[in-house]
Parts: sequence; structure tokens; C-alpha cells
Amino acid sequence: MPTDAQDSQSPTSTGVDSGFLAPVLVLLCMAAVPLWHLKQADKGPDFNFRVQEARVAKAMVMPVPAQTEKRVPPRVDPKRPVSQPAYPQQSRRMGETGTVIMLLTVAENGRVIDAALDTSSGHERLDQAALKEAKTWRLAPGTINGSPATMRQKFRVVFGGADQQIRSAT
Repeated sequence: MPTDAQDSQSPTSTGVDSGFLAPVLVLLCMAAVPLWHLKQADKGPDFNFRVQEARVAKAMVMPVPAQTEKRVPPRVDPKRPVSQPAYPQQSRRMGETGTVIMLLTVAENGRVIDAALDTSSGHERLDQAALKEAKTWRLAPGTINGSPATMRQKFRVVFGGADQQIRSAT
């Protein structure tokens, strides 16, 4: 008769050592169950469901990639040059010079529908003269993907000697 010591050393009827079989079974079980689930088991039976629900909610909130759109800002139309603002006589006599930067809202038809002062020249008369004249302008409208669109754009008017000019401020 074999002793207990001999039984633990002898192969089983399948020919596989029982000392080898136990670790293999543990590894197979661990591969079937994610390790994070074993660590989170103490958080309750529905923890796995809540994790899946959070993943789905996060995926739903992700933004859709924006399509690239080609934007062309409003600009002075070479076919219709804009009129220069009148240089106020009192400003000319006093030697006032400066640059006025205006924020213009240009409609789809090219008309200026709003003019606001962005940066002052430092002289109220020059600022008001530029804003008054800008409201009469007709510009080339801005476009989005080739279609006219209402847009805002900065324009610069320079008052001073022979250097008086109008340009887009960007």
C-alpha cells in the first residue's frame, strides 16, 4: 500500500500532477474575470453596470468633429471703392491725427448694418466722422463656404496729412 507521502508524489489517474493542476485552474479563472472587477467587488453588485453606464454616457457627450468651413471676411470691394471720411475742418486746423479702428457688421448684400468704435483715435471728431461715413459703405460681403453671410470685421481709417487711408484692420 502506498503511503500518504507517496500519494502526493504519484500522478493521478489522468497522468497530470495535482500540484501542477491547481495553479493552472487559478490562472484560467483569472483570465475569465477582469482583475479590476475583483478589486471593485466590495463596491456592490451593480458596480459593473454603473461603470458600463458611465462609459456609454461619456461616449454620448463627446463632440462631433466640426467640418472645416472656409470663411472669407468682408473686405473693400475693388469694383465699388469706399468713400473717404471727411476730415473735420476743426480737427485739421488743430492738427489732430490718428487711427480709428471700427468693428463693422456687414450684411449678406454688403451693406454696413452696424458700426461700432473698437479703438479710438484719441479725438472724438475723427472717431465720429469715420463711424458716420462707414455706415454709408457697401463692401464685398464675407462668405462661408462660398455663400454670402453676415459677418463682423474690423476696419481701420487713418487721418493725417497725405496718409489718409482705409484698410481692413486684420
